[in-house]
Amino acid sequence: LTGNDSEAAICIMTSDDTHSKTAQLLESSSYFGLDASSVTLMKQEKVCSLADDSAKLVIEETNGGFYEIGTKPHGHGDVHSLLHGTGLIPIWQQKGIRHIFFFQDTNGLVFNALVPTLGVSKSERL
Repeated sequence: LTGNDSEAAICIMTSDDTHSKTAQLLESSSYFGLDASSVTLMKQEKVCSLADDSAKLVIEETNGGFYEIGTKPHGHGDVHSLLHGTGLIPIWQQKGIRHIFFFQDTNGLVFNALVPTLGVSKSERL
């Protein structure tokens, strides 16, 4: 990013397992030099967990000897509904942000494509 009016908006999708630790890390690290208002945490909800390919539900025993359906974070596909539900896209549009780059923690190599992808998008007015 170059220029005085450039701002990187960061959105991090978390889960029940990672949300508070991520927030604490950002706060204790002063958001790694970013303006705290440019960082948004979105916590994904949990969904029923499947035990196998035949779509059997995971059943877990509780401490009281009862049973409940096991759950897990919704997953990467939840990012779109969370962006919509938080109202983040209109906020980014209002700030003049025109490009969004998605990456997942399971694909670290994607960083090699970040700069070229943004460069082509800008030069081609995409």
